[in-house]
Amino acid sequence: MSMHECEAYWQEFLRRPKEQKAIREEQKRLQKESADRMAALKNAKVKELQEALNGCTSEQQQLLGPILKAPGLLELLHDCLLRCGRDSSIFSKELKTDQSLLTRIMEKAEEYEKDPEAFTRQEEQLRALHVEASRPLDAADMNYLRERTWKDLPPAELAERMSKGEICPREEWIPGISKGKRPLNAKALEEHLAFGERLAREGREAYADQLYETAFLRFKQGVELLNWVEARDAINQRSVDDMYCMFLRNVAQAALQLEKYQEAIRACTTIIQELDEHDSKARYRRGKAYLLLGMAKCAKDDFLFILKSPYSTQEGVHAARLGLRELRRVVSRSEIDAKESVCKGLSGGLFSTGRARSGHFVLGDRFSGETELKTEERTPEHEVEAGDFRLPPRQAAAEDPNSYTTSSEGDASRLSSKACDGLKCLHSYPDKMGKEDDSKPPPLDLEETRNILIDLLDAYTSASAVSRLNELRSLADYDYRRVLIRARKFLPELQAPVLQRHGIKGQSHRSKMQQVERSASYWRHRDTEIAELTRECLEAIFGDVADIDG
Repeated sequence: MSMHECEAYWQEFLRRPKEQKAIREEQKRLQKESADRMAALKNAKVKELQEALNGCTSEQQQLLGPILKAPGLLELLHDCLLRCGRDSSIFSKELKTDQSLLTRIMEKAEEYEKDPEAFTRQEEQLRALHVEASRPLDAADMNYLRERTWKDLPPAELAERMSKGEICPREEWIPGISKGKRPLNAKALEEHLAFGERLAREGREAYADQLYETAFLRFKQGVELLNWVEARDAINQRSVDDMYCMFLRNVAQAALQLEKYQEAIRACTTIIQELDEHDSKARYRRGKAYLLLGMAKCAKDDFLFILKSPYSTQEGVHAARLGLRELRRVVSRSEIDAKESVCKGLSGGLFSTGRARSGHFVLGDRFSGETELKTEERTPEHEVEAGDFRLPPRQAAAEDPNSYTTSSEGDASRLSSKACDGLKCLHSYPDKMGKEDDSKPPPLDLEETRNILIDLLDAYTSASAVSRLNELRSLADYDYRRVLIRARKFLPELQAPVLQRHGIKGQSHRSKMQQVERSASYWRHRDTEIAELTRECLEAIFGDVADIDG
C-alpha cells in the first residue's frame, strides 16, 4: 500500500462514527483528569499560603487576602514560599525585599480596588470550566458523529480524499459486488411477494397433478427470487422469511419425489442453519432423504431432534415416530440380508460356483473316465503377482500343488461342506443367531406364560407407568442403552407384584424374570399371540427408542 493510500485509509478510519466517539470519550476523560489535577494543586497552594500569611504582618494579610487566588500571582507567591522553606517569618521579610514580587502585588491590588467583581467572575469561570470538563458526553455531543455520506462532505475535503485514491461509492446495489442482500422498498417488496405467490400456486398445482419436475422448477424459482433480497423493516422481513422457508420446504418435498435426495438435504439444511433449527418439516424431510440414501445415523439424529424439541408440533412428533419405525424396519432388513450373504458366501453359493483353484490345479478332460489333475504352469510373472499373498511355511507345505495329486475330489468338497454344516442353522434361521437352544423345555407352560405377559402389559400401560416411562426416556435423551439402564431400576416395581400374584418362585427378582423370559422366548416361536404380547411389552417400555446403532 502506497503512502497516500495508507493516509487515506486512516483518515477514513478516524472519520467513522464509532472511532470518532471513542476519540471524543478519550478526550473528555483526559480533560476531566487534567481539571481535577489542576483544582487539587490550586487548593493545596492556597492552603499553604493562607497558613504562611498567619505569620505575616496585619498589613500584608489585608493586602494579600482578597487577591491571593488571582491567576499568576498565586504561582509567584507559592514559589516565594518554597524558596523560604515554608517559614512564615522569612516569607514576610521576602515580601518586603523582593521588588518584582512587590510590584506584581501592588498591580493586582489596584485592579481589585477598581473592579472587585472581576476577581469574583474569574473564580466562577474557572469553576465552570472544571464542571464542563468533568461532565460526561450526552446525546447532543454525539450529533456530529452521524454517518456522513459523500454528499455531506465539503468540496475541499471531497477533492482531497479523491486525489488520494478514494473512489466515490455507488448507492445502488450491484450483484456480486455489494455486500449483503439487496434492501427493497415497500412497493418493490410487494411486487416480489406477489410474484412469489404466483410461483407457489403454480408449483402446488403441478405437484397435485404429479408433475414433479414442473413443481420442483417453480419452487426452485421461488427460492432464487427471495434468497438475495431483504426488507427494510422487521414486519416485512418476517413475510420474506416465511415465504422463503415455504419454498425451501416444497423444494425438498418435490426433490424427494424425483429421488434428488441431495437437493432435498441442501434445501432443508438451509432452513435449519439460516432460518429455524426447530422446523419439524425440514427436519423430517431431511431425515427421510438421509434414510433413502442409507445414512441411518443422520436420519436417526433428525427424527430424535423432533421428538426432543420443545417447539415440535403434534403432527411433527407423529411423523418422526413413523420415520423411526421405518428406520428400524430398514436397519433390521439390512441386518438379515447381511447375515444371509455371509451364509451364502461361507457355504460356497456366492461368487464361487464353478471356480477352479487358481495356481494349484485344473481339471483334465471331464469327458474321460479318469479324474486326471493337471498342474497349472506358473510363470515368473505369476510369482510376482502372488508375492503379497504367500502362505506361512507350514501352510505352504500343506497347500503344495503336488499334494492334490494324491488326494481325491471328495477331500475338497468335504472342506466346503464342513463349513456349510456349521452354518446350516444360521442360513436357515438368521434371526435366531446367538440365542439359546429352543429344544429345552420352558419353565412355564403356554397358558401361564400368556397370562403373565398380559398382566405385565397391563402394568406397563397404566397411566402412572406410561408417564414415568416417558419421563425416563426423556431424561435418557432417547438413547437406547441409557433407557435400558434406567429401566432396569424402575421395572422391578411393576414386575414384582405380577410375579408374586402368579406364584413365580426364585432366589431373586432377576431369577424369576429369567424364567418368564426363557418361557416367552420358547413360546413366541410357536404361538403368534405370545410373539405379539412380547412385542407390545417391549414397545410399551421403549416406545420409539430403538438400538439401531449397535
